[in-house]
Amino acid sequence: MKWIDKMVERITRKETALNDRFCVNRHTVVCQSGTTDYVSVTIDNTDGFDFDFWTKQLCFEKDCKYRSEIKAAFDKIYGTRNIECCE
Repeated sequence: MKWIDKMVERITRKETALNDRFCVNRHTVVCQSGTTDYVSVTIDNTDGFDFDFWTKQLCFEKDCKYRSEIKAAFDKIYGTRNIECCE
């Protein structure tokens, strides 16, 4: 899904604020972070995931329906061997 690739690319850009709200296509994305190394992301107030930039750990909420697409988008940026997934 192209919009997920765009969302992940925006989240991982250095100049992007990690406490942010933006739209990609028709989806609303809310990012919250207390540090520069970690971000919690909510998509359309229903699906979400957390990403630790330091350890490259990607954690999904239990019912996240975009799980494989989000992981694939992070893999494009960081490489498949660098992303660790958890629930």
